[in-house]
Amino acid sequence: MQRLGAFVLSACLPACLAVLLSGCSLFMGSKTPQVADNKEYAKLIRLLPGQMQKQGLADASLAYADAGSPSGDYATRMFRQLSPDFLFGEKAHEVYLGDTFHATLTPMSHEYMDKDRRGFYISHPSQKLSMRLLARVDWNQDGQWDWLMLCTVETFKGSRVRSYYVLAPEPQNSKEMTHGVIFASVTERGLAKPQIELRDISDYGTIEEGMAPTEVTDALPGERSVTEPPSKQTEQGGIQEREI
Repeated sequence: MQRLGAFVLSACLPACLAVLLSGCSLFMGSKTPQVADNKEYAKLIRLLPGQMQKQGLADASLAYADAGSPSGDYATRMFRQLSPDFLFGEKAHEVYLGDTFHATLTPMSHEYMDKDRRGFYISHPSQKLSMRLLARVDWNQDGQWDWLMLCTVETFKGSRVRSYYVLAPEPQNSKEMTHGVIFASVTERGLAKPQIELRDISDYGTIEEGMAPTEVTDALPGERSVTEPPSKQTEQGGIQEREI
């Protein structure tokens, strides 16, 4: 009887481990996210819970795994290696052309780096633009890092603020350029309710990427009661689960 029990246990154990591991991979993806801005990352999860759950970046309770803040000067890397061409098709504001954000500067523009080196902002003659790294994630679970970023454009005329959530493959070196794709945007104007636009980027990471028609959904802020995550960033090397 004992031998039979041991045999059944030994036979079931690999299957149980496989189920557990598949569950973990669904939540964490191929790489556990390295969250650079916990406040804005948690805000994104509250804004688009279904999308973040689908990508394995949040669980049913909207908690998320965090392997710790990434190290390095991401402000400079985004400023000099990220193309602004994901904004070229947007009509909500003026477009400043250039191969990189550095190349969009005019004689009257001024750039500033965030103190934590996780982002930058540029004051142009007609608007203020900021880029912020929210996390390094493996969006399409291909084993490669992607930058998940927040781009905010505030026009000086009309009091319009538009925020873009952007994905871009992480450059493999200090010279390689990368191109971003918008997967959601939020437009705010005065006291009017924010307008959320969801983009279908199901082909992100494929050779032939394309932009599907935009699905527009209206939403009001504060529709979900939440508790903000701790503001202190996790030290590198440990994985924690955060609740929002």
